[in-house]
Amino acid sequence: MDTRIIYIRGLWSHDIATAWIKNKLEDYISIPVELFDYHDILVDNIDTGTYLSRVVEKFCDLYPFSNGNFIIIGHSHGGALATILVERLNIDKTVLINPAFRPWGVFRRVPNEMKRFSKKFGIGPGYNPHFIVKYNGEVEERTLYFIKNFKFLRDFSRVYGTGTEALKGLRNFRSNLLMIQSLKDEFVSTKASLSFFNQVCALPNYERYSRDLMLISNGEHAILEENHEYPKVLKKIAQFSRR
Repeated sequence: MDTRIIYIRGLWSHDIATAWIKNKLEDYISIPVELFDYHDILVDNIDTGTYLSRVVEKFCDLYPFSNGNFIIIGHSHGGALATILVERLNIDKTVLINPAFRPWGVFRRVPNEMKRFSKKFGIGPGYNPHFIVKYNGEVEERTLYFIKNFKFLRDFSRVYGTGTEALKGLRNFRSNLLMIQSLKDEFVSTKASLSFFNQVCALPNYERYSRDLMLISNGEHAILEENHEYPKVLKKIAQFSRR
């Protein structure tokens, strides 16, 4: 069976940024990358358990032979969802990039960013040269995209609930693992990610699986879009995928 690579984006990732990341991953890995989108399941009036069940069901419908040569790459909320999938299915290799197990920084960072957007101050210190992806009318487009597609309280409950369930199920995590964590991530808890990695590595019989941790000292949350960081991160992912 040919290797299939699936990328699961973060909850508030822009479509253009996601497409750019997909293309860059393919450039480095030299294998087609498929995008698993769960945003159609982000509906009101369902609990976290129902949301996660629908995500897993959709994934299994799209990939009915979810075993063997599968590599899942998940960023932020996508990393927490990837963890849930690994805990419930048979996935060969997993890359978790700044997984949102404990997204405490969302309370502080998102409102501040939205204020900057509304005042047309740009993306803020560290973010103007920081993102390699640029849009026409960047500030306005990102603001409108956020307002149109997402509801803060609903989506934060999804992020928090998914992270909590991922941590609860870590004893069922059976996959070769590459964890990439930015040490300047202001959205998610670095401590929670590192604790998860250490606990997974201490699981009984986990010596059967490889595990690797890459810490990015100057990286922030959107590590795959950062001018000065993404090449070495993508190179590491490519090396991991070829093992």
